[in-house]
Amino acid sequence: MRACGPAARPSAVAAAWESATGAPHGPVWLEIPQDVLLAPADVPPVTELVAVPRPLVPRPELIAEAARRLAEARRPVILAGGGVVRAGAEPELRALAERLRAPVATTFGGKGAFPWEHPLSLQSWLEDRYTTDFLEDADTLLVVGSGLGELSSNYHTFRPRGRVVQIEADLGKLESNHPGLGIHADAKLSLAALIREVDTRTPAPGGTVSGGAAPGGTASEGTTLGGTTPGGTVPAGQAPEIAEAREAHEAREAPEVAEAHEAREARETPGAPGVREAPEAAVAALLARVRDRLDGQHLDLERQLLATVREALPDDAVSCWDMTILAYWAWSAFDPRRANALHSAQGAGGLGYGFPAALGVAVADPGRPVLAVSGDGGAMYSTAELATARQYDLPVTWLIVDDGGYGILRAYMTDAFGESTAAATELTRPDFVALAESFGVPAVRTSPERLTADLAASLAAPGPSVVVLPARLRMFAATHLD
Repeated sequence: MRACGPAARPSAVAAAWESATGAPHGPVWLEIPQDVLLAPADVPPVTELVAVPRPLVPRPELIAEAARRLAEARRPVILAGGGVVRAGAEPELRALAERLRAPVATTFGGKGAFPWEHPLSLQSWLEDRYTTDFLEDADTLLVVGSGLGELSSNYHTFRPRGRVVQIEADLGKLESNHPGLGIHADAKLSLAALIREVDTRTPAPGGTVSGGAAPGGTASEGTTLGGTTPGGTVPAGQAPEIAEAREAHEAREAPEVAEAHEAREARETPGAPGVREAPEAAVAALLARVRDRLDGQHLDLERQLLATVREALPDDAVSCWDMTILAYWAWSAFDPRRANALHSAQGAGGLGYGFPAALGVAVADPGRPVLAVSGDGGAMYSTAELATARQYDLPVTWLIVDDGGYGILRAYMTDAFGESTAAATELTRPDFVALAESFGVPAVRTSPERLTADLAASLAAPGPSVVVLPARLRMFAATHLD
């Protein structure tokens, strides 16, 4: 956008911030010509500037229909994306999942939206076909804050067999990859509304519905309906009208409530018709199958390194991951332990993201340690930022996994065209320890055995630091080609 006159500039800045923080989130270009910016301005100083994005409130009829489908579902599953994190909707997501006993998978952008070790957590194994099958098998899949793009759909191999309900604040992503019941709204507002609506439809243990009819079609005691008092008695002279209204209400609601009651019993009863097993058991079985698949691929080093990073990283720390093999592992296998604690460039896939992003986090919140993870190829896009880190004494530890080249491309080339073609992916690179020290940044060359201690010490030290790990890593086998 462009702003010319002095009086228009504050409004233009406010509009730019509203656009940047509203859906879809992202940068905004605000242009003010230099001659205009330097010209005298006969306007008073700005005393107040409000920049609040317009709330995206869900349409009530869509929430009601989504709640009906979820309440009646025998195998509801939730896929939570980055929209949940951006909206701060983690409490609402957990409350709805536990109310429905619905397993929850998080996309790579939605990591931290749901507790990793929760009995209903499918974690983030979206590149594993077992998880794809599990999502496809849901009779109602609730997708919140995700456009079901390439990575979230296991490279577009995902084919839902049940109904899809999608909540998405970015209108361009709504139903863009799969048809369904689309709700253009904020994730937090929508989940909160769904909880309220589901509570009126889903029987609580014991078979009664709050404010509605019991499964057998009889209004529950204490129902407030058309004049009924809280104790369940009807004022004198109104009994016929109230009774007629109650009968009509029960006739409308009883079939839906009965279906919801059957669905809840099915979810809670292992071996019930249409249900293979209890949701928590199904989640545990899925994660066990994923582990078994990895066990057969001899990937002990990769799994050990990821566990080491998690052990060394404080719970309140933020990590920013470049496009490198260890980061691709982190997308699926790393527990960030809270929302907004893991950031990566999976959208654009650009090399060199990790270290500059970590510096930005440190500027915004200098009180907590920040970890950046890069490969040697990605690191060479960002080495100049060592000067920035040192100049502003930013608390960023940069872990550089040095495998001598573009590791993931080396694997792709070798698999596709043979060993001789991998030479194109090899790199001449600097001594990263010496390079960091030349900027006055402490650095250490480590090994898998020493990584926990070296990384923890660097994260605990004030200011920037570099840890270099020479290692050649492998990815787990792709399953979208099976």
